[in-house]
Amino acid sequence: MADESAYASVTDLTDKDAIVSEDFETITGRKIRVRGLSRTEHLKLRTQEVDFEAHTLSACLVIPAMTVKQAKAWMDKAPAGEITGVTSKISELSALDENAGKAAYKSIRGESGA
Repeated sequence: MADESAYASVTDLTDKDAIVSEDFETITGRKIRVRGLSRTEHLKLRTQEVDFEAHTLSACLVIPAMTVKQAKAWMDKAPAGEITGVTSKISELSALDENAGKAAYKSIRGESGA
């Protein structure tokens, strides 16, 4: 039988906020802070008929915080690559890109990549 103390408990999985946030510099040199989406947020956005990108920006921009309307205004004025860079960072922090999951969670737990 496996030693259960080596595994996460229900409390470990449900009481800790494991969503990572980081400062990020856009291609236009502006510093922002973004966070990843939770699984619930991601599924909710995927199943609703909404502007996924604007709602993702609104949910995940920590500093400055933005409404969906403000996110759409930014999308209208920004170079395409700026928004793509931000949404790629959000995907990475959400552990939605191929290599991000382990790296994001190791950074929370203070583990090295080795």
